[in-house]
Formats: sequence, structure tokens, C-alpha cells
Amino acid sequence: MSQEKVNRYKAEKKNRKKGMNPDRKADIMINIFIAAVIIALSAFIIWSVYAKYFKKATPQKTDYSLTSGEIARIIDTHKEKASEKETESEAVSDSNADSNADSESNAESDATGNSDANAEDNAETNSEANE
Repeated sequence: MSQEKVNRYKAEKKNRKKGMNPDRKADIMINIFIAAVIIALSAFIIWSVYAKYFKKATPQKTDYSLTSGEIARIIDTHKEKASEKETESEAVSDSNADSNADSESNAESDATGNSDANAEDNAETNSEANE
């Protein structure tokens, strides 16, 4: 009887891999599916972060077909605009210099007491006193 058990055990051992438990097969398939889903999700997240923050936009190639006359006209317009800006900035700097000079002279006259407003006030008081 003991020899029969040994023979039966050897036969079971020989066929173990062939007769794999169906539950174990299902567990392996589920684990493979979960691993594939995790890999797909992580790849999508990595790709979206790369596309949003690291990928530089490729500039679109633009083809301009301008004649030499059109180019010269564009350059002349830019030169005119630049000269207008220069004259405006000179006018602004001149007006700033004039206002600074006026404010400095007013400050000096206020300090000495000879401003126009003080002179007018003094004239009014003198005319009232004379009346």
C-alpha cells in the first residue's frame, strides 16, 4: 500500500504544472492586467506633464514673399516712426527741464520771500493801508 501512495505522489508531481489550479491562473491574469493599467496610467501622466511644461512649441515656418520695393517702404516707415519718437522724447525732456527750472526758481524766491504771490499780497496790503 505504501508503494501505491508513492507511485500516486510521483504521478501527481509529474502533472502538477499541467493541471494548474484555475484560481491561480485567474490571479495571475488579474495581476498582469493591473500591472498593464498602472503602466498605461503612469505613461499618460508622464506624457501630459512633459507636453504641458517641458515641450517647447515648435514655431511655424512662415514664408514671406515681399518685393524689394515693399521692403524699402517698410524700412522707411520704421525710420519715420523712430524719428517721431526721438522728437517726442526731446520735447518731453525739454518741458521737464523747463518745469524743473521754474520749480527751482520758485523755491529760491520762496526762501528769500520775493515770490510773485508775496509781492502781490504786499501790494494789496499797501494799497489798503493808503486808502
